[in-house]
Amino acid sequence: MEPANLRPDDDPIEALLRRALPPEVPDAGFSARVLAALPPPSRRSLPWRQILLCAAGAAAGAAAALATGHSLQLALPTDAELAAAAQGAAQALSRPANALTVLIAAAALLYAWRGGEWELSG
Repeated sequence: MEPANLRPDDDPIEALLRRALPPEVPDAGFSARVLAALPPPSRRSLPWRQILLCAAGAAAGAAAALATGHSLQLALPTDAELAAAAQGAAQALSRPANALTVLIAAAALLYAWRGGEWELSG
């Protein structure tokens, strides 16, 4: 418990923290050597690239959903409806354009989920 008569001006640690420090602490080049030994910073992709890829993934996912011809159902489907939906999706994915669309959407989602850590070559 601190004494009641202790003011912030009386605290020796507070006084040490508030005193003016020299602009640079001499370290005989140690900081420069440490920074030179570190690996170069990894390049982060530009935010517009992530936004573009996520938008392309969303558009590809929407196109794949429309290609299957199924509407959104609010009730849980029966087993027969699930089987029919799976068959319809399989037929839709048998077309190369639809399969490519789903692949692009999955890649965009994976890229977004990983936080854009991958570099795109080119």
